[in-house]
Amino acid sequence: MTTEEEKRLLWGIERGYLVYIFNIHDLGEDMLFLESKGSKQRLLIDWRTRQVVELTDFEGTMVAFTEQDVCQSVRDRDVNTDNAVRLRALYRFWVYEFQSGRARVSWTVCPDGRFFADEDGFGGKEYNELTVQAVINRKGEVLIPFH
Repeated sequence: MTTEEEKRLLWGIERGYLVYIFNIHDLGEDMLFLESKGSKQRLLIDWRTRQVVELTDFEGTMVAFTEQDVCQSVRDRDVNTDNAVRLRALYRFWVYEFQSGRARVSWTVCPDGRFFADEDGFGGKEYNELTVQAVINRKGEVLIPFH
């Protein structure tokens, strides 16, 4: 995200325009978590410093995290989707309330196989859900890797 994009984003939040584009969640401690309504983009905003961190891009690829932020045990358990290796957040990705400058992040690497089934139950897969946790700071930096 460029500095100009960040300025426009903050301007839109201040004026209430972004409620049509993002679900905006107040995480306490002047932190906001934004989920795009039309894509997989997720943003973290520190309202005190006006810093915007892009956690995932429009396609759900993690931008703020690296391979070192995911424990090897998570990559080993992701035998169905390869999302842990490719750093893709295609399913649930959530940042919880901030306390003392830290927040827990939950990432569903692979959903339960029933997720893929239609309304009649066909198309389901033999997948086990894999949801992992991490802890980040106000800058979106990982303090405790996804495990």
